[in-house]
Amino acid sequence: MFPHTHFIYIWRRDLLQQAISTEIAFQTKIWKLKDDQSNRERNRLQFKPLNIYRYKEGLQRYNQGWRKFFAKNSIEFHEIVYEEFVKSFEAFILKVLDFLDCKLKSGKMIEMPIKKQSNEVNQAWYRCYNYIPEGLLANYSKMRASIRQLIRKES
Repeated sequence: MFPHTHFIYIWRRDLLQQAISTEIAFQTKIWKLKDDQSNRERNRLQFKPLNIYRYKEGLQRYNQGWRKFFAKNSIEFHEIVYEEFVKSFEAFILKVLDFLDCKLKSGKMIEMPIKKQSNEVNQAWYRCYNYIPEGLLANYSKMRASIRQLIRKES
């Protein structure tokens, strides 16, 4: 169906930071900020380590799933690590365009179209999360899932 498909795989090394960003986005309903927007809505956030744990585990499975998909289907892909991408946005975009066999009009500037949302809230949650043993969160998550299954069976 798509004979000349190119895959670009973007992943993040720091899954905890990604999970925290995901939890914040779900709570605020803000998934991206443009330059003229502020982070005001982030003041009413609740630290929910179990949600962060679950997002982190899900992201890990998601990344493994993509890698298995590429390997199983012998698919060539262009890999981008998020942490490196945000440091050198223009350089990475040029590499992606090269991978796609696209040319950029000469003199055209490449700028990041959105604003980074991470701030002191993300950093505080990162520190707090690291005080909690992940094994505790894993066991609590499993226990809650088991209890929910029992409740559903009884209803």
